[in-house]
Amino acid sequence: MSPQASAQSALVSASQIVATNTRISQFSGKVHLEIDLSGTVAAHVFLVEGPDRLIIDLPQVSFKAPAPTFGKRGAIIKAFRSGLFVKDQSRVILDLSTPVKILSQRFEPAQDTKSSGRLVIDLARTDRKSFHAAVEPETPIADVADLRLTQGTPADPANSPQAHVALPLIVIDPGHGGPDSGAIGLGGIVEKTTVFSFAQALKARIEASHRYRVLLTREQDVFVPLGERMRIARAANADLFLSLHADTLSKEHSVAGATVYTVSDRASDAEAARIAAHENMADQAGGMVVASQPPEVADILIDLTRRETRSYAHVFSKTLISAWKSGPFLALNKNPQRAAGFVVLKAPDVPSVLLELGYLSSASDAKALASDDWRRSASNTVLSAIDSFFIAHNGGKKAEQEPSAMLGPDAKATPAASSKP
Repeated sequence: MSPQASAQSALVSASQIVATNTRISQFSGKVHLEIDLSGTVAAHVFLVEGPDRLIIDLPQVSFKAPAPTFGKRGAIIKAFRSGLFVKDQSRVILDLSTPVKILSQRFEPAQDTKSSGRLVIDLARTDRKSFHAAVEPETPIADVADLRLTQGTPADPANSPQAHVALPLIVIDPGHGGPDSGAIGLGGIVEKTTVFSFAQALKARIEASHRYRVLLTREQDVFVPLGERMRIARAANADLFLSLHADTLSKEHSVAGATVYTVSDRASDAEAARIAAHENMADQAGGMVVASQPPEVADILIDLTRRETRSYAHVFSKTLISAWKSGPFLALNKNPQRAAGFVVLKAPDVPSVLLELGYLSSASDAKALASDDWRRSASNTVLSAIDSFFIAHNGGKKAEQEPSAMLGPDAKATPAASSKP
C-alpha cells in the first residue's frame, strides 16, 4: 500500500468524527488549545477582525463535550462556539479580547485509546499592526450560498384535494444555528435549539391544516447567513416570512412574554434597537466577515412594493398579537408590538415579522418554552393568526372562501390562490 493510500485509510469518515473534549489554558499572555478527536482531520486555522476572532475550519465534526471554560476575567479567549457551518464543514470560533498571533498548530496522535489524537493550537498576544497583517481574507457571505445545505421549494401536499392550486407558502426561520448559538438562558437553555424545536412543531401544525405549504430556512443545526435566509424566502416566492427568536436580559430577569417585531428604518424604542443590533450580528457570530452592502437602488416601483409589503407585515404583527392574547399558557410582553432595522426582515416583496417567543432569562418563559402544552398552544395561535391574515388580506383581496371554511382545525378548504402583495 502506498504512503498516500495508507494515510487515506487512516482517515475516519467526516460524519463519524467526534470531538470528545476541548481544553483551553491561558497564562502569561499565551493560549494553549487542545481538541480531542476520534479521527484525523486537516484544520484550517486563521484570524479575522471586526470583531477579532480565531477561526478553525474542520471537516464535519460532532462536538459531544461541553464548551470549555476560560478562566479569570480579562483572559485572551472570551467565548468558544462550534457547529455545522456549510455542508460537510464544521467551524470553531474563539472570540478574542486582544490581538493574537498563531504560534503553532499540529495534530498529535493520542497516547491512549480514548481518541485518535488531538488538534493543538498555541497562541500569544501581539500588537494590533501585526494582527491586522496576519488577518486572512474571508469568503464574503454573498459567495457562500452554493455551499449551503439546500432546502429546495416545498411541493403542494399530494394528498390535498386542491393540490393543483398553489397554496400560500409560509417560510419559518429558526434563528441562529451552527456555531451561532444565539442567547444562552437560565439553566443553559440555548436559543438556537429552543427556536428550532418550536419551528418544527409549528411547521407540523400548519401543514396539518392542509391550507398552506411550509418551508424552513434550516432543517438542522447549521449556520445560515441573514441574507441567505431572505434569499430562501424570495426564491421560493414566499407569501409570509416568520423569524423565530428568544432573547435574554442580563439584569431584568422579571421581563417576560412574547414580542412581535417588524422592520423599520427607525427603532420604535431603545429595547427594539438593542434587539435588532444583537440579531444583526448573527453573521459575525457565525464567523463570517461582513462586507459592506451596496446602496439600495432608488426605484419608485421598488419603494412602492417595499411600503406595501411593510404595511402587510404590520397588519400581520397586529393580528398575531391579538391572537396571542387569548392563547392558553401564552404571555405577552408589556410592549408587544415593536419595530427596528432587522436585516432578516428587509425582503422588499415578502411580508416579514420576527417573533421573540419570550426571554430565556425569565424563569417563567424558560419553563414555558420547554413545555409541550406551550408549544401546542403557541402553534395553534400562530396558525389562527395566519388564517385571519389570509382571510382578510389574501393578496390584497378578500378571500373567496367563507371564514368558517378556513378556520376549522382540520379543514381541507383553501384560501384563494395566492397573489402576493
